[in-house]
Amino acid sequence: MFYSDGIEFLGFYLIGLEYALLFGIIAALFNLIPYLGTVLGYGVVLLFTLGTGTPGLAIPILIQFLIVQFLENNILTPNITGSYVQINPLVIIFSLIAASMIWGVPGMLIIIPYLGLFKIVCENVEDLKPIGFLLGTRGTERHAITIKSLQRRFGWLDEGE
Repeated sequence: MFYSDGIEFLGFYLIGLEYALLFGIIAALFNLIPYLGTVLGYGVVLLFTLGTGTPGLAIPILIQFLIVQFLENNILTPNITGSYVQINPLVIIFSLIAASMIWGVPGMLIIIPYLGLFKIVCENVEDLKPIGFLLGTRGTERHAITIKSLQRRFGWLDEGE
């Protein structure tokens, strides 16, 4: 998704990579290709760093790749998608994995709308309401990772709050 591309650009810039904006745009375009796109985008950046005599940047770029992928795939995408369709982020992760194993990329594209439709049906059929509750986000607020929860957990709250 495109929010990770801003993170990639920022990482390239902070690492000190020349042409950070250009490589952020390249990473954004390659990110549109399912499965291998992100790897290819970072491959272009790594080839550039190795070819221009700055191989010392290769390790920070690989570390950035791992961090961005972890954040996007496990935190950002499920939470953003889940808050939009109000489906539990964990259910979204498992659904995307199952859909990719069964139907590949087309399955990953259609699973979230169908999951939302299934949730609506479950919420409106009396016998399926428990399933609708499990699919939903009600009750997850207490366990969500938010700025407020981090502030509370680590004591970062101001005295007035």
